[in-house]
Amino acid sequence: MANNNLLIFKIKTTTDVISKRVFGDVSDEYAADIEVVPDGYMVSGTIGKETDIQEAFVRFVPGNIQSAIDPSVPFRIDGASTSITSMFRTADGNYILAGQTGSGSAADMLIFETDKRGAPVEGKKLVTGSTGAQVAYDVVSGEDGFIVAVGKNSYEYNSLISLLKFRF
Repeated sequence: MANNNLLIFKIKTTTDVISKRVFGDVSDEYAADIEVVPDGYMVSGTIGKETDIQEAFVRFVPGNIQSAIDPSVPFRIDGASTSITSMFRTADGNYILAGQTGSGSAADMLIFETDKRGAPVEGKKLVTGSTGAQVAYDVVSGEDGFIVAVGKNSYEYNSLISLLKFRF
């Protein structure tokens, strides 16, 4: 298909490929993370590469990767460019996603929650930043309800590691 698409494959412990599949559509799709769920996989990522019109997606892929895959439903958080870098499945089956909202030097760190099917949960988001560009690269959550995200803050020729621990 046109532009970049997603590639998923299953391997044995001996690294033999069991099954493989390229999927996507005419959008420019980039995978960020994958979580194993009882009946398949949830894949998160970004549509569009480093532009001010990026959109996030969370897409279910059945366990039999050769069967029909529903098209992704892209979305933006607060209408701004939204890119995803990481996803974490919570104990209740929802997902915490991390990435960036906005573009260029006006980009902010973004952490938000989606339901089991990948739709954003109202009131469960954190957008934070300062001067320069911020991005969250990874996110986890524990039984205590705290979310921990690690990322980077870049301004001109300087970069800092960011570490956040919070609750929505």
